[in-house]
Amino acid sequence: MLVLAREFAYYISDRMLNMKVKSLVLALLACLSMALSCPTVGDVHVVPGSTSERLEFAIEGKIERLKGLTVTTCGVMHQSLGVRTWGISLQESAAVPPNRIRYGQTPVGWKEYVAAAPLAEGCYEVDTWGLKSAALIVVSSDGKVRDKPAE
Repeated sequence: MLVLAREFAYYISDRMLNMKVKSLVLALLACLSMALSCPTVGDVHVVPGSTSERLEFAIEGKIERLKGLTVTTCGVMHQSLGVRTWGISLQESAAVPPNRIRYGQTPVGWKEYVAAAPLAEGCYEVDTWGLKSAALIVVSSDGKVRDKPAE
């Protein structure tokens, strides 16, 4: 991708753009290339049968990289402008991250930095630190929780 970005920058005529603009275009394309090439190293999703009273997340992939998890109400256009309803982070480096995390229950070796709030009907974002993974979940009016399908 970086090679293509460089070729694109050289393709732009020197007469049309000065060197500063050409360098800026190349830098922006390189940044975009790096951002798109960062693969996730894990996945988080709702365990089937979960409810707002008993919500459990399954963590898959390189769980040893998991350093934290937050649950936030969906903001405008899913831009994380919502309210955090729960947050935990790895406290002891020797602690092994679990492959399942129950909402509101802090795993051994972890620290809760945002106390769990009751989950009302609506959309929530689940973000993980270290796994580069996030999920959208939906709590329905009957309390059932499911992963929100991609739109």
